[in-house]
Amino acid sequence: MTHTKHHHRSLRLDSSAGAGRRAWFDSPSAILLLGLSAAAGQGVHAAVPVPGAPGIQVVPADEVLENYTTTAPDGTLVFTDSEGVTWRLITDVNDPEITNPSTDGFHAADLGAVVSTLDALPDEFLLAVDCLVYILPYPRSGALSSSATEDAIYLSAGVQPLDDGPVLRAMVAHEFGHVVHRTLLPDGDPGWDTYRKLREIEDESTYYAAAPHAYRPHEIFAEDFRVLFGDPVAAGNGSVENPSLDSPQYDQDLIAFFESLPNLGAIADVSSEREGLLASWRIYPNPVPVRGTVHLQRTGGESTVDGHAGLSERADLVDAAGRRVGALQLSADGAGQWSAPIASLAGLRAGAYWLVLREEGGAVRSVALRVIP
Repeated sequence: MTHTKHHHRSLRLDSSAGAGRRAWFDSPSAILLLGLSAAAGQGVHAAVPVPGAPGIQVVPADEVLENYTTTAPDGTLVFTDSEGVTWRLITDVNDPEITNPSTDGFHAADLGAVVSTLDALPDEFLLAVDCLVYILPYPRSGALSSSATEDAIYLSAGVQPLDDGPVLRAMVAHEFGHVVHRTLLPDGDPGWDTYRKLREIEDESTYYAAAPHAYRPHEIFAEDFRVLFGDPVAAGNGSVENPSLDSPQYDQDLIAFFESLPNLGAIADVSSEREGLLASWRIYPNPVPVRGTVHLQRTGGESTVDGHAGLSERADLVDAAGRRVGALQLSADGAGQWSAPIASLAGLRAGAYWLVLREEGGAVRSVALRVIP
C-alpha cells in the first residue's frame, strides 16, 4: 500500500501530491488560518476541516462552549456529546476530582496543532473514517482523560498548557488510533486474534479490557498506531506506554497487519486520484483593500456537467484564531469566476484570513486572503 502522506517511521515517505498540498500548512501560523465549515446533517455548528479528510472536522473549544454546552439550574455546565450523553464539566480547578490543581485554570488543546497532527496521518486512514474531534474547554466529570468512540474524539482540557508539542500530538494520534480500531477492527473481529499473536499479548489473564491501562489491548493498538503512523513529534522515540512491549516501528509483520485492515487497499487505489478531482481556486487581488472586492477563479479539478464547479452563494471569512468574522455574498461573473465585496463587512480589520468556499457536492475549500487598510 502506497501512502500519499507519511508512511510508518521505518519507511516514511511523502508523495509530491501530499507534500504539495501541505506546503502552506507547515507554518504554525498558517495552521490557524483554516476555515470553518458547517457539516450539514451532523449537528455541527462550526468546525475546522482537516485538509484532504472530508469526513473529519475539529470543533474548537469556544465552539463547544457556545453550541454544545448548557447551564443547569444549579449552575453546572453540561456538555452533550455526539451520542446525546450529557456530562458535567469541571470548571473549578479545586473540584475534588482534580488531584493536581493549577493556579491558572484549565487549558484547552491548541487548535492548530490538533489539525496539523491529524493532517500528517496517512490519507488511507483519514479517508477510511468519519469523526468529529471535540476540543473540550473543561474536563468531564468521571472522564478526565481524552477518549474516543467510533465517530468522535474528545480531547480533554488539562491543568497544564496543551500547546503544540509531544504531549498534545501523541494524545491526538493515540485517540485517532482508537477511532481506527473501532471502525476497521471492531471487537469480535477475528483480526484481533491475529493482532494479539503478532504483538505477543495473547495471555488474557494479563491483557484484557479491564486490566491496568497499559495492558489493555485497545490501548496497545492505539499506541502502536501512534508510533507507526503519527508524525515524528507524535511518535517520539518509538516507545509505547507498556514498558514490557518492544517498539512496533521495526516489526514488518505488524506494519503489514495495520496496512491490511479492511478497505485500506481500495482507499489507496483512489487516494492519489482524489487530488485531481477537487477544484482549486485563485483569489485576486490578494492582498485586497478593506473596502475592495475580491474575485475568485477556478484553476483546477474536474469540471461539473455545466462546465464549471458551482459555489454556494455565501462564503465565510475566518480569522487567524479560527473565528468566523462574517459572511460574503458571492456573485457569479461567468464560467468558473465569482466576486464578493469585502467592503460589505462592516468593521473588518486588516489582517490574514481564510475565505471558506462550499462547492456543489459538499466539498469545502479554504483560500488564503490578506486584507490591507
